[in-house]
Amino acid sequence: MKKKSAKSLIQDHVLKVLSLFFAVFLWFYVVNSEPILVKRTFKVKIKAPVGKAVNKLSHNFIEVELKGARAFVEDYANDDSSLILNLVKIKDKSYQYKITNKDFLLPFGVEINRISPVNIKVSFDRKIKKKVPIKIEEEGRLQSQLHFTKKKISPREIMIEGPISAMRKISTVKTEPIDLAELAGEGDVVVNLQELPRFISYERVTTTKLSYIVKPKSANYNLKNIEITFVAKTKKYFTKTKQVSMDILAPDDVRLKKSDIKVFADIPKSKYQNIKVRLRAELPTGVHLLQIHPPLIDVRLE
Repeated sequence: MKKKSAKSLIQDHVLKVLSLFFAVFLWFYVVNSEPILVKRTFKVKIKAPVGKAVNKLSHNFIEVELKGARAFVEDYANDDSSLILNLVKIKDKSYQYKITNKDFLLPFGVEINRISPVNIKVSFDRKIKKKVPIKIEEEGRLQSQLHFTKKKISPREIMIEGPISAMRKISTVKTEPIDLAELAGEGDVVVNLQELPRFISYERVTTTKLSYIVKPKSANYNLKNIEITFVAKTKKYFTKTKQVSMDILAPDDVRLKKSDIKVFADIPKSKYQNIKVRLRAELPTGVHLLQIHPPLIDVRLE
């Protein structure tokens, strides 16, 4: 009996590997192609006629049962896109829309087995826009020894839009709650606006900012002869003021040293020879600044 040549043995091994690969591929294909049923919930959005807005909607969500190969159905079922119904050509004030398979963009190998509910009732009203003030929603409170010397929301107003019947009930919008206990010194807080009632929306997304200054009502420390640290963008400057005094409020159990307090003068480049520079302070946690004396210093740029 003749022995197989090396070439024949290699060909046999290649065929075995290809057969195994094909069998594994076929098994994965069969498993993933087996039809399954999956439920998916769609949020319903309406494209309203020009000049109108949705006033009533019988169902905000619908449930769809999908059928198809596992690989295709599961990907589609995990998508979070909405079902958008185009009713821009509807002239009636109230309308009942029947949802069909044509309202969905289905991937290859996926079909709809059931839709619930099938009928969506929608009512329209005249769409209007108006500006309303933004109100700060507060939670918590400042420490008893502190108070606001500045509290400003920007922008102060925002444009909203929606059906006239619902818009009549809206006179202000609120920010998300701001924890006052976390505010100290001077700064800005970017805050989101609260969600509006159903069918009303903001005309555009706007970043809202609270600018504040929180100071003690009175001081219990007066520190003198605090050295100013100069932070300059130019090497040539002159000022007579090298030290300041400060009024601060500190907890009774805190013992302060001059080295704990930092006062800075940020000297910019300027086209003017004589400028005024506002001083800033860095204080330990829990210590609050009432006043720097003087708050501004005269600087001559040379």
